[in-house]
Amino acid sequence: MKTRPFFILMSGIICFGLVIAAGTLRPAFPEDWRAIQKGTEREELLEQYQGKLHTGMKEIKGFDTLSHSCEQLGFRACRWTLFVYYDESDHIESVRAHFMDPRCGWRNQHLRLR
Repeated sequence: MKTRPFFILMSGIICFGLVIAAGTLRPAFPEDWRAIQKGTEREELLEQYQGKLHTGMKEIKGFDTLSHSCEQLGFRACRWTLFVYYDESDHIESVRAHFMDPRCGWRNQHLRLR
């Protein structure tokens, strides 16, 4: 019976491929983050994300952050963090998203949105 070893080998390859694919897929960040536009005033952003915007870094490093925790495959805790940078007049200069998976550092990713 030569088909049995071939079937076992192919099943193993398919399972391995599925595990690799599931490990490399990243959950999407919140869609409302895409609406944040360059040039928007900081006060407008503070109103839109009341209580969600972490403002402690603005005075020190010039940016605010938004965080979104998510689960992948029902067991992995991962997080998207949005960095909002401002110019001298408190208008949004650039927006960057950072994906972090504490269990798999090679999956971390930076995106420049604006």
